[in-house]
Amino acid sequence: GTVATGYQFDGWYTTGGTKLSASTTYTYYPTEATTVYAHFSEITYSVQLKSTDINQGTVSPANVNAGQFTGVTITATPKIGYSFVNWTATDGITIANPNSASTTIKATKAGTVTANFKAQPATTIYLEPTGHWNTHNPQYVAHVWIKNNTSVNEDIIMTGVGEAPYKYYKAEVPYGYTGVVFFRNSPDGKTLWNQTADLTIPTDDKTLYVITDNTNAPATGEWKV
Repeated sequence: GTVATGYQFDGWYTTGGTKLSASTTYTYYPTEATTVYAHFSEITYSVQLKSTDINQGTVSPANVNAGQFTGVTITATPKIGYSFVNWTATDGITIANPNSASTTIKATKAGTVTANFKAQPATTIYLEPTGHWNTHNPQYVAHVWIKNNTSVNEDIIMTGVGEAPYKYYKAEVPYGYTGVVFFRNSPDGKTLWNQTADLTIPTDDKTLYVITDNTNAPATGEWKV
C-alpha cells in the first residue's frame, strides 16, 4: 500500500502486539487463523522551545516532538514585572494561536519556537489607615502574591505620602501580582499587630484602600478612587 503524506510505516503486527517485520513487503505463514495489521505513525520533528530572556519568562516543555497533524501543547509563563507578548517560530512550524500563552504547535520540519515577553509598569496602591490603625507609629506592609500561585509573593514596606503626619501610605506593586493583604506591624516590623483580609489588587482606578472597621481582626475596608 501507499503511506500517506506525514506518516511513516512502523511494521507488521499481530493482534497481540507482536511485531512481525519492519519491511513494507512481508510474507507470513500462519499456523492458525490470525489477523495481521500494518501499523503507521505520524512523522514527528524535534522542536526546541526557548524564551527571549529567562529573566522575563519561562517556557514548558523545553523540547517537544511535533508532527503536522496532532497539535502539541506549549506554555509560556511570564515572571513578575513582565507580560507575555506572543510566540514566533522558524519555518515549517505552525502555531495555533501565537498570541496565547498556552497554545499548540504542529511541524513539518525541525526548528525553534520562541516566547516573547515585555516589561510592564508597576501599580501604585494606597492605604488610608483610620482610627486605631493610625496610632503608635506602626509600620505598614503590603504583602502581595499571585492568587493561583501563592509561592510567588513578597512584602513591600509602604511609605508615607506627602509630609508627616501621614494620612496615606503607598506601595509600588510589580506587574503580575493579583492579591494583597495589608499588615499593621510594630514600628520595628517584628510584630504583627493587625491585618486586613485577603484582597484583590484592583485593575481599575480604585487603588486607595480605606480602613473602615479597625477594631476587629481582620480589619475591613473598601477600595476607593
